[in-house]
This record gives sequence, structure tokens and C-alpha cells, in this order.
Amino acid sequence: MTCRNSPAIRAAVFDFDGTLFDTREAIVHSFQAALAERGHAPVAREAILRRIGRPLFEMFLRLVPGVAGPEVEQLIEAYRRAFAPVAVALSRPIEGLDRCVCDLKAAGVRLAIVTHRLSDGARLILDGFRLGSAFDAVFGLEHLERLKPDPTPIRQALGAVGIPPAQAVVVGDTPDDMRAGRAAGTWTVGIAARPRRRRLLLDAGAHRTARTLVSVSRWVVPARSRHLSALRRAPAGRQSCRDVTMSSAVLKMPSGPADRSS
Repeated sequence: MTCRNSPAIRAAVFDFDGTLFDTREAIVHSFQAALAERGHAPVAREAILRRIGRPLFEMFLRLVPGVAGPEVEQLIEAYRRAFAPVAVALSRPIEGLDRCVCDLKAAGVRLAIVTHRLSDGARLILDGFRLGSAFDAVFGLEHLERLKPDPTPIRQALGAVGIPPAQAVVVGDTPDDMRAGRAAGTWTVGIAARPRRRRLLLDAGAHRTARTLVSVSRWVVPARSRHLSALRRAPAGRQSCRDVTMSSAVLKMPSGPADRSS
């Protein structure tokens, strides 16, 4: 993905699982632990992975045969007890996360997260990787009036950071992320490494796809602005990208959306 036709982006709204962090091992571990605690048979790993990104209530309801509402609530509580101790140890940042956050923050782009997990779970992982202060808003399941692909969660996040949809981008790894962003009136970038997955995200409405998060920040922040931001950070020497402070940059407006993958 190149910087050509990059819009005047002032806010980026990220999905969490699969977009910022690879939490698959933590989720599978906690899901199976919850099933064992409540006396249910384990579920195939691939079945769990296919539903990552959806609310836990929906995952348990669909993956555990014959389970009813009250038992689902018990499974969710068991899941959360299992998840907290392993959340950081079994999660890892998606490639380019640190650099992407660094460049966007240095360019004055407001950063938000919209996730179908509770916000305390997202913050636990963010804090574990020293990224807790990098995001201006974290909207978890308990904050959402509706779920993606409905555009309401994206509009909630943009309202919190005070940026209109036309000057924002939604970054995610699922078709629901792309549909939510499109319906909200934002730009959309799908994160995917495999061609088949990139095609799926483009079909769902992604303006572009990117293999890494670095490609996202390179598209949002033109090369000249990144160079100036790097010069501003130079005196900090060993300062981590996680510790950069907000600054401002003027980004260019395209003649219109460009639907591409890379």
C-alpha cells in the first residue's frame, strides 16, 4: 500500500483482536478453560478462531450445543477468570503496531478503539505492552449501543474524539469492521496478509487493504510529514514510540477514494 491518494485523516478507529493484537492463544485457552470449569466438552480450536471478534455471549451460544442463557453467563464469567492471568503473556502485538502508533500520534491523529470485548480486557493488554496512554478512547462492549457492522459504535468513538467521519479511517481485520466504517462514512483499511482474506475485506467495503500496520500509517501520514515528525522526535534519543506526545501535521486530501489492496 502506498501513500498515494491518502486522505486528510485526523482520527483512526481500530478494532482490537486481530488488528492491534494477536490474542488467539489467550482466547482459545480461556474458552477451553471455561468449558472445562463448567463441565462442557472442549470445542475445536478452528471453530473458536473463526468466531473471534464476536461477543462472548454469541460465541458460547453458537459453539456449545444446548447451552441456554443463564449457563452462557456462567461460562462468560469463567472465561474472564481464566483470561486475566494469561492475557498479556499469551498475546502479542500485530506486526508494526509500535511504529504505526508512533507515526500517527506524532502526526496529531486521534486514536480510538472499538471492540466487542469489555474495555477492561483491552486495557489490560494495552497496559501490559505500555500502550495504555496511546489511545484517546477505548469503547468496549459495555459502552456500545449496537454492535458492528452497525455504524453506531464508530460514530460513538468519533464523537468522543471530536472528529467527523469524513476525516477518519476505520482499521480492522473483519468484514464487519469494513461495513461499520463504510456505513459510518469513514475511510476503511482492512488488515490481511493473505490474498483471499484481502479480497473478502475489499468485497465488504474496504477502500484499501494492508499487510501490516506500518502500511496503514504510511498511507495516513504522507512521507514528508513522517520525516518532520521524526525530526521532532530526534532529541528524545532512546524514547520509545509508545511514549511519543501529540503534535500536528497537515495531511493532503485526495480527489476521491481509491479502492486498492497491497
